[in-house]
Amino acid sequence: MRGAMSEVNPDEVGAIKKAIRDFVEGRAEEKYEPVTKTIAKLEEKLADPAVLSGEREEIEGKIEKEEAKLTGLRDKYEIENWLLDAAKRAQHIQRVTHTPKHMNSKAKGATGFFCNLEEKSIPSTLVSSFSLGSKNTLTDVIGNAAVLDVNKLLQIECNGRTLLSRLIDGDEDFKKALSSTPALASQIYEGLKVFISNRDPVAHSLTKQIYFPVKGNYHLILPLYPSVLVSRVHSQIRSDFFSDEVKEAKEARKKNGYHDCAIHSYPNLVVQSFGGSKPQNISQLNSERGGKSYLLPSLPPSWQSPEIKAPRKSIFTSELYYRKNVKYWVNALGCYLKKTTIDNMNTKYGRDKILAAIVDDILTYAMELRSLPSGWSDSAECQLPDNEKKWLDPFSEKAKSIQDDQWLDRICHNFASTLNNRLKKYHKVEVDGISHAVWKKGLKEEMKMFRWELCDES
Repeated sequence: MRGAMSEVNPDEVGAIKKAIRDFVEGRAEEKYEPVTKTIAKLEEKLADPAVLSGEREEIEGKIEKEEAKLTGLRDKYEIENWLLDAAKRAQHIQRVTHTPKHMNSKAKGATGFFCNLEEKSIPSTLVSSFSLGSKNTLTDVIGNAAVLDVNKLLQIECNGRTLLSRLIDGDEDFKKALSSTPALASQIYEGLKVFISNRDPVAHSLTKQIYFPVKGNYHLILPLYPSVLVSRVHSQIRSDFFSDEVKEAKEARKKNGYHDCAIHSYPNLVVQSFGGSKPQNISQLNSERGGKSYLLPSLPPSWQSPEIKAPRKSIFTSELYYRKNVKYWVNALGCYLKKTTIDNMNTKYGRDKILAAIVDDILTYAMELRSLPSGWSDSAECQLPDNEKKWLDPFSEKAKSIQDDQWLDRICHNFASTLNNRLKKYHKVEVDGISHAVWKKGLKEEMKMFRWELCDES
């Protein structure tokens, strides 16, 4: 942090001045444009020789009014004048983390409390505004919507720092850039500091703080609206839906291809709106979100297990490879092997990562089959090889009588063979005995690791 006696950096001052000037001039142009267009139309009309003298006087009067309006705007948006006005208006907005008007649009007061991690009172196991961590710099702004331009000014970044952070740190370069007149610069600076000053929270009956008595204490049922936390969640969900990487990953999935980016799903997501056509009346972040907030379902899961269909001839048939996850990862493996031309540690790591996902899904399927009533493989229709009966239905009478010490090796061999065949047939990938050994080893190591739950023998 730079103290009040820090040396002023002329380059920094110049850069900040330019950033402020560009911002103010940009806003001024937005205000000038409709007025100048109106004047141009009136002047064009006035140039028409068919216009009568009475109409001419009326048009000239309108042009005079519009030019006076434009002169007033130019005076208002003169840099120092605008900054002085901004400094006076800064007291009408406040930085907060929790907002009152999300609870009720007529709620008044400043009920926003900054989350000070040193005063944290909520357990880490619960999601709250504290979950954003100590590095979070995002805050919301409430108050008069017509004054939110002051906050936008302070959000300008210059040489890696926002003007707001400079104001908080007491940056002398920022203060110097506000005006060439020291007294005027100090007046603007002190006015802007009101925006970041600590103010006493003011409650309101319409903020609906509901407490419920619990064992001599109270439990807060309806807390204040955590606008900053909501904005962070909104930003994450938007990224998970619409980022360029996610779009590429979805396109790859359509083409049965592979992509490093994960695709997230949010079932039963609800969008809640605040502020109607004027979301800025609620808060700054609400305006940036277009008044939209996402609601995640907070309901107990309703689990319905799909019917488990037992294989008749082998687990390693088309039925396994058409399972959604297995199919996806086998396709991903085929695409990866086709585009990989160099065999090194990095390519082997990528291959093994996909193989691990395939093996994981196969073992999941195996555990589903083991959950079926014992003896399902004893039926006349079931023609599973003995090694698979021993694996998938270990407590059936037939499986108990099977004497086969090599059952694990046979299973892994069959898996490697069927995977090689599918890669050759459907993906046109040239695989050989080395690939066969890799697939076999991948499944075998996982099955050995969990052998205690895959077989009734030690």
